[in-house]
Amino acid sequence: MNSEAEKRSNMTMVAGDAGGVQASVGATYQLSSFPKIVSEGEFNAKIDSFRDVTAVRYYKRAKTLIIRGFLLNGRDAKPIPDTVSEEIIAGSARNEARVFLVRGNREAQLLWKGPKAEYGENYRRIRDRLCGPVRRQPRGRAANPRIIVHDSSLERTPCRRDGMGGTPCCGQQTPPGQKGHLQNGVDEAWRHLCAELGKCRDCWKGALLHPSARPLFGRFRPRLGGVLFVFEAPNLADTTDPKKGYLTYDPATDQTGKFTHELVTEILGLSIDEFQVTNAVLCLPAAKQSDGGTAYPVSNAQVRMCSKNIHRQVELLDPRVVVSVGRRALIALHKVESHPYRTMKEAVARPVEWADRWLFPLFHTSQQGRNGPSGRKPEDQRDDWRKLRAFLMANAVIGSVAE
Repeated sequence: MNSEAEKRSNMTMVAGDAGGVQASVGATYQLSSFPKIVSEGEFNAKIDSFRDVTAVRYYKRAKTLIIRGFLLNGRDAKPIPDTVSEEIIAGSARNEARVFLVRGNREAQLLWKGPKAEYGENYRRIRDRLCGPVRRQPRGRAANPRIIVHDSSLERTPCRRDGMGGTPCCGQQTPPGQKGHLQNGVDEAWRHLCAELGKCRDCWKGALLHPSARPLFGRFRPRLGGVLFVFEAPNLADTTDPKKGYLTYDPATDQTGKFTHELVTEILGLSIDEFQVTNAVLCLPAAKQSDGGTAYPVSNAQVRMCSKNIHRQVELLDPRVVVSVGRRALIALHKVESHPYRTMKEAVARPVEWADRWLFPLFHTSQQGRNGPSGRKPEDQRDDWRKLRAFLMANAVIGSVAE
């Protein structure tokens, strides 16, 4: 038990608002000794207003520290292996960043505090020391290898026990033309997710959508640990043509489809049914007249409301690499999990660690993205996709492409 003198001393540390408790590096604080600066109701109302699922998760982990005034927000959290209830919780105070070791939400030890610009390096150092270096689990071809042969009819997939990535059940190759247990499970899980997200009507409020809009998905064979492409929004033809109703990237669609098809099949060497693709927003945005004709710009509100849908697709497919195609896609992924990029110019073809995987930003392949004033010329985009191919091969996501 703390003495009354210690309790009174702790009380004097409170500056009067969240993030105002003064704390010394190395000191351990009994959290129950501090008054609640933020009420439970205020805290819940704050996170209920968030659309960023990652922010909600970290705020909830940092709840006790926020309510007691040690942090203004939750920025990172990591359980410490082989302990019952210890974890690293980090965030910002009024003028600095802080990293705490929290034991069962009862006591907190301040491990580091300093300028926010130095937060990332110091958080990773502490995390690696207490939790061990982050070791990426084998994904893609390393975790689920395939025999790559010229004749696709002879391609075989190892059989695995469960649908979401378990241990090999028999060690044998699935006969040509048949699916292993793993692939069956992924296919079914993907169908269920598309059916569920296809019922989403969040963006119908506020006239954000085209009258014919509905959630559209790609027609591909889902693969765990592969590469997922996130474009910006569905187009009008895919939305309104009764023969379509899904995302198409074939040469006959339009110039964007023709150019994208070239990049995917000729540079990456993927077939269209291997092209895992989604959009920053699942539905066609409302039309807007401009000097160049009718456009369908993606609004900030639509991106915000659809971020949870991207998160669920990433969570299920668990791609080794996520490729953002266009500025809006890059912004949308930032709402799922923060990344350092703010402009396409600084981000293009520069992979960065993101959400326990890699993010590889690219310019949009539309005519505006190729020929507009802030676009990137077709040959420069081809070079970017060659860099992507090299990156995917280096990370065992795709095999070599026959020249």
